Amino acid sequence: MVETAGHQASDEGALGATDMLSQIRGPRMFAIFEPCHEDTVLEDAENQNCGSMMDHLFNCNFQGFTEVHGWTHDHSMTGSAPFELDSASRTCMYSDIIAMKTVN
Repeated sequence: MVETAGHQASDEGALGATDMLSQIRGPRMFAIFEPCHEDTVLEDAENQNCGSMMDHLFNCNFQGFTEVHGWTHDHSMTGSAPFELDSASRTCMYSDIIAMKTVN
Protein backbone atom coordinates (compact mmCIF):
# COMPACT_ATOMS: atom_id res chain seq x y z
CA MET A 1 0.00 0.00 0.00
CA VAL A 2 1.31 3.42 -0.94
CA GLU A 3 0.01 6.59 0.69
CA THR A 4 0.70 10.02 -0.75
CA ALA A 5 -0.93 13.15 0.60
CA GLY A 6 -3.97 11.29 1.88
CA HIS A 7 -4.41 9.14 -1.22
CA GLN A 8 -3.98 5.39 -0.98
CA ALA A 9 -3.26 2.92 -3.75
CA SER A 10 -2.39 -0.73 -3.76
CA ASP A 11 0.91 -1.69 -5.30
CA GLU A 12 -1.06 -3.51 -8.02
CA GLY A 13 -1.16 -0.18 -9.84
CA ALA A 14 -4.39 1.60 -8.86
CA LEU A 15 -2.37 4.77 -9.31
CA GLY A 16 0.12 4.62 -12.17
CA ALA A 17 3.55 6.22 -11.84
CA THR A 18 2.33 9.29 -13.70
CA ASP A 19 -0.71 9.73 -11.47
CA MET A 20 1.33 9.05 -8.35
CA LEU A 21 3.81 11.82 -9.18
CA SER A 22 0.95 14.30 -9.50
CA GLN A 23 -0.57 13.13 -6.17
CA ILE A 24 2.54 13.73 -4.05
CA ARG A 25 2.30 17.09 -2.39
CA GLY A 26 4.73 18.43 0.12
CA PRO A 27 5.45 21.84 1.52
CA ARG A 28 8.21 22.22 -1.07
CA MET A 29 8.14 19.69 -3.89
CA PHE A 30 10.41 19.69 -6.94
CA ALA A 31 9.58 17.15 -9.65
CA ILE A 32 10.42 16.66 -13.31
CA PHE A 33 8.34 14.38 -15.53
CA GLU A 34 10.50 12.13 -17.75
CA PRO A 35 13.66 14.24 -18.03
CA CYS A 36 15.65 11.48 -19.82
CA HIS A 37 14.68 12.28 -23.40
CA GLU A 38 16.86 13.29 -26.31
CA ASP A 39 15.74 16.91 -26.09
CA THR A 40 17.29 17.26 -22.61
CA VAL A 41 20.62 18.85 -23.44
CA LEU A 42 23.67 18.66 -21.20
CA GLU A 43 26.58 20.45 -22.84
CA ASP A 44 29.09 17.82 -21.65
CA ALA A 45 28.63 15.14 -24.33
CA GLU A 46 30.32 12.49 -22.16
CA ASN A 47 27.53 12.81 -19.62
CA GLN A 48 24.66 12.87 -22.14
CA ASN A 49 23.11 9.69 -20.73
CA CYS A 50 20.22 9.19 -18.34
CA GLY A 51 22.33 8.06 -15.38
CA SER A 52 24.61 11.09 -15.50
CA MET A 53 21.75 13.49 -16.12
CA MET A 54 19.78 12.07 -13.18
CA ASP A 55 22.85 12.36 -10.95
CA HIS A 56 23.08 16.05 -11.86
CA LEU A 57 19.34 16.63 -11.40
CA PHE A 58 19.03 14.88 -8.03
CA ASN A 59 21.95 16.97 -6.77
CA CYS A 60 20.30 20.19 -8.02
CA ASN A 61 23.25 20.69 -10.35
CA PHE A 62 21.91 22.27 -13.52
CA GLN A 63 25.33 23.50 -14.72
CA GLY A 64 25.70 22.66 -18.40
CA PHE A 65 21.98 22.05 -19.04
CA THR A 66 20.52 24.19 -21.78
CA GLU A 67 17.16 22.40 -21.84
CA VAL A 68 15.38 19.84 -19.63
CA HIS A 69 12.64 17.71 -21.17
CA GLY A 70 9.45 17.78 -19.12
CA TRP A 71 10.31 21.06 -17.41
CA THR A 72 6.92 22.59 -18.25
CA HIS A 73 4.93 19.32 -18.30
CA ASP A 74 1.65 19.34 -16.35
CA HIS A 75 3.01 16.69 -13.93
CA SER A 76 6.28 18.55 -13.28
CA MET A 77 6.63 20.82 -10.27
CA THR A 78 9.52 23.05 -11.18
CA GLY A 79 8.32 26.43 -9.97
CA SER A 80 9.28 28.24 -13.14
CA ALA A 81 8.86 28.25 -16.87
CA PRO A 82 10.83 28.42 -19.05
CA PHE A 83 13.93 26.63 -17.77
CA GLU A 84 16.49 29.02 -16.25
CA LEU A 85 19.68 27.80 -14.57
CA ASP A 86 19.60 30.01 -11.46
CA SER A 87 15.93 29.54 -10.62
CA ALA A 88 16.14 25.79 -11.33
CA SER A 89 19.01 25.31 -8.89
CA ARG A 90 17.44 27.51 -6.23
CA THR A 91 13.99 25.88 -6.44
CA CYS A 92 15.50 22.40 -6.33
CA MET A 93 17.86 23.13 -3.42
CA TYR A 94 15.10 24.55 -1.24
CA SER A 95 12.72 21.64 -1.84
CA ASP A 96 11.90 19.08 0.83
CA ILE A 97 11.22 16.39 -1.80
CA ILE A 98 12.93 15.87 -5.16
CA ALA A 99 11.26 13.42 -7.54
CA MET A 100 11.84 12.32 -11.11
CA LYS A 101 9.51 10.10 -13.12
CA THR A 102 11.48 8.23 -15.77
CA VAL A 103 10.78 5.65 -18.45
CA ASN A 104 14.21 4.01 -18.16
